Amino acid sequence: MSDQAEVNHVVHISTNIGVSCEHCSESIGVDRFAESINHYINEHGYKLLHVGQETSEGSDGLWHHSVAVLGR
Repeated sequence: MSDQAEVNHVVHISTNIGVSCEHCSESIGVDRFAESINHYINEHGYKLLHVGQETSEGSDGLWHHSVAVLGR
């Protein structure tokens, strides 16, 4: 059985979106990308499933964002 088959809940972190942690009031995303990943791993027991990029289109062109998916 793969590790991903054991995942029941996932979170998505992006340098494009700032939110609060689903479990506490910690600021997640935007300019705290690495800290946000470490927060979910160290404070809430998540595993890193994927790191990559996504592209969104704005009024002034394309924007590239770093994203991470974590699960537990």
